[in-house]
Amino acid sequence: NFEFAQPGRFSRQHEDHLYPGDQFPFTYAETWDSIGEQTGSVLGACEATGAIPKIIHFDTESEMWAARASLLTTDGNGDPLTMPDNVRLYLASGVQHSLSEAGPEGMARYELNPIDYAPMLRPLIVALRRWVEDGTAPPASRFPSVEDGTLVTLAGFRTGFPAIPGMESPQRINELAVMDYDTQPPTRGDAYTVLVPPVDADGNALGGLRHPLVGVPLGTYTGWNLRGAGHGAGDLLSVLGGFVPFARTEAERAAAGDPRPSIEARYGGLDGYLAGIGKAARELIADRLMLERDLDSLLAIAERHWRDVGGGA
Repeated sequence: NFEFAQPGRFSRQHEDHLYPGDQFPFTYAETWDSIGEQTGSVLGACEATGAIPKIIHFDTESEMWAARASLLTTDGNGDPLTMPDNVRLYLASGVQHSLSEAGPEGMARYELNPIDYAPMLRPLIVALRRWVEDGTAPPASRFPSVEDGTLVTLAGFRTGFPAIPGMESPQRINELAVMDYDTQPPTRGDAYTVLVPPVDADGNALGGLRHPLVGVPLGTYTGWNLRGAGHGAGDLLSVLGGFVPFARTEAERAAAGDPRPSIEARYGGLDGYLAGIGKAARELIADRLMLERDLDSLLAIAERHWRDVGGGA
């Protein structure tokens, strides 16, 4: 709500840090902002008039790194918040903001994340319609939280990230500070505490909603990617994610010194992999977090992914 605002612009690590955008309030819960010394909620105006919407909020892991999505469920000091009953939050862990190009050759250090989150979004659209039309409550929120240990500091994330050959973990988050736009250029104030999900032994994010391809992985899938040499090396690359595949065989894994078990050791072959994907998908279907009609297309996508990665027969 600024004069001449451009809603398509948003802060990333290298872009638009001074452009009006992410400023308090950040979340749907009434919150005291001890950094900016104010109280508010995204729903404040709605609550004042009694027009309370039903909200399903969907993010990808990229939003944790590039858009400070932890501020949805924590205050500016990193303490947990409780969402109102009219809000559900879902985070697609291990998925990037959208399928897109990496830019000039060499800009992205790692292969781009190949996962399309559409099968995760469609059931939530169905759930929202049912919630509004007949009062059927949607599935419980699936979003990282401080309480269950699925939101940690950057230092905590880096400590728990596995030693994957050739893969470096991020050294920074796209931070956020209080901005005073009454001055030109704007004046930066104190910073908020921004958190990210920790990872498992494969380097895949914990917490949130896991796509079957992340739950039954062929590699490490991230919501972040790093810039290559000559492009701000080591910094976050916009809202892009990455993918670093597992070794195909145990011999290749041992030769590379990769701590992640190989594709061969995990699945044996394509049939074992697809069986795992099918099981993970059916669990999501049972929880109303995937549609039955998407199962066949998901299995076809998984088979193509297997062949792209070189999983073998």
